[in-house]
Formats: sequence, C-alpha cells, structure tokens
Amino acid sequence: MEGPGSWSSSGGVGRPLTEDEMAEVKKDALERMRPYLCDKIIAERHFDYLRSKKILTREDTEEISARSSSRKKTGKLLDYLAENPKGLDTLIESIRRERTQNFLLQKITDVVLKVKNEKLEALKDCPDNENYAFQRNCFD
Repeated sequence: MEGPGSWSSSGGVGRPLTEDEMAEVKKDALERMRPYLCDKIIAERHFDYLRSKKILTREDTEEISARSSSRKKTGKLLDYLAENPKGLDTLIESIRRERTQNFLLQKITDVVLKVKNEKLEALKDCPDNENYAFQRNCFD
C-alpha cells in the first residue's frame, strides 16, 4: 500500500505536483470521502494525537465536542483537517496508531491516488507553459 510520502510523485507527468497542488488533492479527497468518513470515524479518538501534532487546538476540540451527534463531530473534524495541508496525513498516522480502523487506510489511499491521478491527467491536457499561474488557470 502506498502511503502519504508517495503521493507527491509525478506519475508520468513532466513534473511532480507542487505542495499546494497536493494539498488541493487531499482536500478534494476528504470532500469525496466525507459521507463515508462521517459514518466510520469517531472524532474524539483522534483528538490527543491531532493536538500533539498541532493540527487541532484545545478550542478546536471543544468546538467539535459541542456538536450534537457523532456524524456532526466528525464532519467538523474533517473541516479542520481540510484546512491544514498536513491534516489528512496526520489523521492517517492517528488511524495507524489506533489500530482499530485499518480498513480506512486503504480506502483513503485509494481515493487520494484517484484524485491525484485526475489532477495529473488534467496537467497533461493543459497547454505547455512555464507560467505556473497559467497552469493553475487550467483547473479553474
């Protein structure tokens, strides 16, 4: 299984994805998996690890905990993770540490790789231009 470190490879495109592009890939993947993850993840299990890695603050965890249902708590957690470029990677580390939901690791990896490959395909189809701003406009 490929892990977070291998997500940034170019996959045959002339250049690898930038950090910003990979952050977008992970954010898109989180949004695609949102209903599934809201059913499967118990947000509170990951608070301590995510706080230790500075992904969440105490205030963030209090705001999440104030939600009325487990789904809403997980949804708010996913909002915070999507805002942080290392959020998804750190959630994966937390899931690995918990060792209770390893089935999620393959699902998350599969979706991230699918979104990454779609982004790489879009880069192939974008006209060749060294201007990064121009390339970014191909995705808007």
